[in-house]
Amino acid sequence: MMTESSDALTIPQNIAIDSKPSGLLRLLFLRHAWALAARPDVPDPSQAPDVGETVRPNNVTTPELNNEWSQLWDARIDWYSQYGAEQPRSHAPMPQWGNMTASDEGIDLAVFDQWSWPLREHSGSSRPEDAVAESLSEAYASGLRSITVLPVVGEYVQWPTTSGLIVSEPIRADQARYAAVLRRSPAPN
Repeated sequence: MMTESSDALTIPQNIAIDSKPSGLLRLLFLRHAWALAARPDVPDPSQAPDVGETVRPNNVTTPELNNEWSQLWDARIDWYSQYGAEQPRSHAPMPQWGNMTASDEGIDLAVFDQWSWPLREHSGSSRPEDAVAESLSEAYASGLRSITVLPVVGEYVQWPTTSGLIVSEPIRADQARYAAVLRRSPAPN
């Protein structure tokens, strides 16, 4: 379905935009809480979390946690690029921690929720896609169906698939940079 924006450009309405990716936010929270050095290419959250009573699993070494965190980040990036905000029950479940750690073990969930809800509310408060309608339409024609927005400092752009874009909030908020990212969408296979 396509609709007209106020400036008469066609904006695809069936691109799922997830500005509240809780599975990725949880990983950013844990990387900070557990003082991991995993994936320095992934920026820190736009607001440093208070970790409360969150503790590291005591049965796993730091190198093992760094490795598992990195693997889970990649798996969740792939998952979000395929399913994004559209998460029908027929899709594969979101990847979880492996055998070394339990997904909620040692996590102060109340503190995580207090930290993540404002990030989720802030990132969903605007729709910059209206300002980049032409680039968005071109990316849609090339196969884009899902955009996941990360509330992190700095720049982060990843195209894990032709249908999925992962982008940082600062890039999405900058019309020129966001349009340039959308124009670089990979060609469909």
